[in-house]
Amino acid sequence: DPNFLCPAGRVECEVIECAPPHLMVWSWQNMYSDSTKQTPTMRVEWHVTEVPTGTRLEIVQTALEGQPWLIPIAMGFGWRLYLKRFLPLALRNVQGSTFTTGAIPLHKRAYRASDL
Repeated sequence: DPNFLCPAGRVECEVIECAPPHLMVWSWQNMYSDSTKQTPTMRVEWHVTEVPTGTRLEIVQTALEGQPWLIPIAMGFGWRLYLKRFLPLALRNVQGSTFTTGAIPLHKRAYRASDL
């Protein structure tokens, strides 16, 4: 839905690199209603590596330069929220190498969008 951070209410994402189960890279751009005004395309990299104590997930987001001042703050807050609250819920639905959907019911998710 349109909001201050994403005036058109649309984010264009594309998986630009994928090497399961160790790497996934997205491009991420908030869209504006006025197509002449766009923010730079951000990049989000998900790296999964095995470590002696289990598995390490590293998320790297780049190209925050040139974004509205609130975007880096909102992204930092959002990533911490998802990693602390929602990732553990999703991981409970992993058995071996199988993931069962429905870890977080729609009504309990952090986002509220009328259109998905």
